[in-house]
Amino acid sequence: MSVWIRRIRTTAVRVAVLGPGIYFLQIITQMFIKEERSLNLDAWYPYDWTKSPAYELTILTQVIGVLGNCSIVYVFPPLYATLVVIACSQLEKVRIALSNIKQQYIAAEITSPNDEQWQLRASDDDFTRMEGQLNKCIRLHQEIIRFIMELEENFSTLFVGVFLILMLSLCFSTFSAVLRWGNAVNVSLSLQSYCMYLIFIFLFCWFPSELTDQGERVRDAAWSCDWIGTPVSFQRSLSLVIASANKEFILTAGKCVPVSKQTMLNMIQESISLFMFLMQVRGEDESEE
Repeated sequence: MSVWIRRIRTTAVRVAVLGPGIYFLQIITQMFIKEERSLNLDAWYPYDWTKSPAYELTILTQVIGVLGNCSIVYVFPPLYATLVVIACSQLEKVRIALSNIKQQYIAAEITSPNDEQWQLRASDDDFTRMEGQLNKCIRLHQEIIRFIMELEENFSTLFVGVFLILMLSLCFSTFSAVLRWGNAVNVSLSLQSYCMYLIFIFLFCWFPSELTDQGERVRDAAWSCDWIGTPVSFQRSLSLVIASANKEFILTAGKCVPVSKQTMLNMIQESISLFMFLMQVRGEDESEE
């Protein structure tokens, strides 16, 4: 999972360069190549923006607004995804450490009245070593749980507004694409915005689902640990890990909507349904004309 930290950073940089780059390219095209003046962002102004210098100042205000939006939009999703990936990588570390707890058997002679027998058993020093490894795993697991709880407390309320904005943005992008249907340049810009919002939703929803999966794998690794024949104290400590891992690590929006892959699929499905509905309405209007 730690490999995703570099991938997230690389993707965030590319998207942060590509998005504004295409926007500025369109502005240059509109200002110096096209004969008629138009705005890149459709808006209403209480003055005639088609005349200079009002046109240039209006374009400047839109550029400032886009840059301010980019400074927030292109930083927060990668930051949140990186924090969740860090938690996933630490859970993966716990799982590997639990899997590496093995007993080292030694041959022990048992003398009976009739014959001599041999059996394999673990030494007391081996049990002490295993218990020390398990205690390190427990401490790390508890720290990860506290870290996840801090993520939930700090971002849960914020995500209510974030998901509402993302859902509205997807709907407005599909509405803009249908409204501009027939103009290849404008439709491509609407689709670009739609794809950008999909990337943000992916960063928000995919990795929390991975966090839940990693928590379940820790539970399975604890159960598969070489615990048969170990002292009761070791088994009790191992049961604590299993009990803690049984609680699902689910990040939520407002304590009610899970931040997961299913939420991402629901948002995409709703936006596509809106697009199909608007296209159907547009087709009916064109047939009536």
